[in-house]
Parts: sequence; structure tokens; C-alpha cells
Amino acid sequence: MQFILDYDATIWPDCQCRIEKNKNKLCFSNMSFSQNWNSKEFMYYRKMIINNEYKNLCKDNCIDGKICDNYIKTESLFGFFRKKCEYKKALEIALKQNKQFLNDYIDEILFCISQIQDNEEKNIYCEQIYKLEVRNKRFLDTYMNNLVKLKQQDKITSLIKNLETERKEIKLEGKCSH
Repeated sequence: MQFILDYDATIWPDCQCRIEKNKNKLCFSNMSFSQNWNSKEFMYYRKMIINNEYKNLCKDNCIDGKICDNYIKTESLFGFFRKKCEYKKALEIALKQNKQFLNDYIDEILFCISQIQDNEEKNIYCEQIYKLEVRNKRFLDTYMNNLVKLKQQDKITSLIKNLETERKEIKLEGKCSH
């Protein structure tokens, strides 16, 4: 278990359920760490978690293992791993985001992909991004070039056909909306 020592000297559990600390029943000030840890409230809190009874304490996001938007910003986490040259971790974070995030950060994502040595692995990331409907020209060029390096003619042909079909559908939608 970890504690947060906040700017106003309050101490509370480091748990994303407890972000709204002013509503937090386990929020203390004027007590030492050991006093907090050994308090009946914190003992109860730990007991609930150990006994798998935390559902009464935790929000759905915490129970489901999701990170709340106000707990940590995806951009920060993505940037952190990119700066540490942990490109695969950065890509894993990016791939869990929506299409808008991928489009907004496509240059950084492509840089991460370029740092991976194995073309097969690069292709896996490119396929995942493509399935998330990213159609940025630089991304498509990277994806296509990687397929050429891997000599995957069937996938190249399929990709071209899919892009042509998508382009035709967009043109048809444009004509229908007038």
C-alpha cells in the first residue's frame, strides 16, 4: 500500500478511487504516517482489500483496472516511455487509445515504430493501428514500406484494395449527402 502526502498535509491511500480526497473517509491530517497506518480506519481499509471486499470502497474503474482520466494523462505516460526509449511500452499505451489520439500523435507513434528493429514486429503494430482506422498518409506509407520489406505481396494487394474501397465509399457518401 502507498500513501499520498498532499500539499495540505493530508495523508490518504494512493488509489484512483480516492481522487476526490475531500470526500475521502480515510483522509487524515495532524497524524504521523505510523499513526495513519495503524489507525482503525486504515486497518479496516486494508482488511477490506485483503478479504476481497473492496467493492464497497472502490469505484468501478478501479475494480475493472481502468485508469481514470483525472488520475494520469495518457499523453504524459506515452511521452514518458517515449523519452525513456521504451518504444514498445509507448506503443502499447497508444494502441489502447481512440482514433483521435492516434491521429494527434501519429508522428510520435511512427517514430516509436521506426525504432523497432524487427520488421515483423513493426508490421504487428502497423496492422493494429490500421485496424483502428488510422489513414494518415505518413502512416500508410510506413505500413506499405514495411510490407514491401517483408515481401508480403498478398497483404500489399489487400491493403490497396481496402483503401480503394474506402475511398469509393467516401465519394459515394459525399454524393448522397448533397
